[in-house]
Amino acid sequence: MKTKIIMALLALVPLMGMAQNMMDSQGRRQGKWVKMDKNNRKIYEGTFKDGLEIGTFTYYYADGTVRMKNTFLVDGKFCSHEAYDKNGKLMATGFYNQKNRDSVWNIFNAEGKLLKSETYKMGTKTGKSVLFSAKGDTIEIQYWNDNKKHGYWYRKVLDGYLTGNYANNLLDGKYAEYRNNKVVSEGNYSQGLRDGQWKFYDGNNLDVVEKWNNGNLHDRKVLIYTEQPQMISTDEIAYFYPKGRNTIVITMDGTTMVDQENSHKLFEKVGEENFVILNNEKQLVAAYRCIVGFEKDEDGKEYVELSPKLSFNLYPDDNCRKLVESILRQGLEK
Repeated sequence: MKTKIIMALLALVPLMGMAQNMMDSQGRRQGKWVKMDKNNRKIYEGTFKDGLEIGTFTYYYADGTVRMKNTFLVDGKFCSHEAYDKNGKLMATGFYNQKNRDSVWNIFNAEGKLLKSETYKMGTKTGKSVLFSAKGDTIEIQYWNDNKKHGYWYRKVLDGYLTGNYANNLLDGKYAEYRNNKVVSEGNYSQGLRDGQWKFYDGNNLDVVEKWNNGNLHDRKVLIYTEQPQMISTDEIAYFYPKGRNTIVITMDGTTMVDQENSHKLFEKVGEENFVILNNEKQLVAAYRCIVGFEKDEDGKEYVELSPKLSFNLYPDDNCRKLVESILRQGLEK
């Protein structure tokens, strides 16, 4: 008798299995479904009604730990989503609308701290996106439209931050950089290119002013700290070199100016695109256009000729000689 009962129960096992993964006469999934892989490991489980997901669907890693959960809220099309790593820690939360990312999505690190928050609209990144540090500080804020950067932008940097605006993935409009809550540079972009006036500050002083036209630099003026500080175009500067704590500046018309700042600081301001350090010993910086070539002194020793002329002879070392020869070969403007 006991044997017959056991045999009957065993016969019911397949029928019990058939109580799940059922389809109705219209071919729609109904009730509880469990999907297994070829190694009989569970892939997911959940419940259908008239072919649509309802309630919570749970997905698994191969070792049986939970990989993600989708909880359906409306007609099997809109669901909340949770993703987990293999240690069971929450990695991401968000929403799906008809299998498209929708609304706010949050990404977490291994310690469970929020790293990123993004906004989607039917699968496209649209709206506010925020990036956080491991400490929880806001690193970046960016607005998007149809998967393109579009709108206000903020980025934290060492001791400060950057602000600007994007249009169709390109910087466009006002831009500024702040350090220690003071503006250090500000200007304008037009379709990703610098355009108009750009200003650069040293503390409270306006140190450099540039004029741009669609990515092309037309003029740069730098502040020279003479007794009466003045802005002077780099086009007017021929060369300069240190003298004690000051810098001697020679203009294109031969005028001598005494700048009370470090020559290295002035070199940073005038820019390497138009000026070069000719001699490491003298630390003389010259505009490319002022380099004429080589001349010989009374003893037949070669020195570098500049225009306007130096008040002393600048005898080249090996590096200086190679540099001048290279400049002359390239036919750069003198």
